Amino acid sequence: MNRYAMFEEFNGKIALPVDSDRPTLVIVAETMMSAIQSFADKNKLNLVSFDELEGDSMRAYYQRKKLFQRPEDIIYYISTAREDA
Repeated sequence: MNRYAMFEEFNGKIALPVDSDRPTLVIVAETMMSAIQSFADKNKLNLVSFDELEGDSMRAYYQRKKLFQRPEDIIYYISTAREDA
């Protein structure tokens, strides 16, 4: 199993600074894609799309549906977690 660090870039309201030393959370999964999907399932988010980036990392675009409101867009940057994270 591999460890993947997820950094929240946009939370539906504002863009957030990404601190590469402090991930929002670390997910243990077989592949980066399975980590992205697992995060969506656990947090009841819809995975809208994802981009493969240089350096073995990805950006995932999620949506959270809200009753009687416009869905929230949420963006995460995902990379392989460092051992000390």
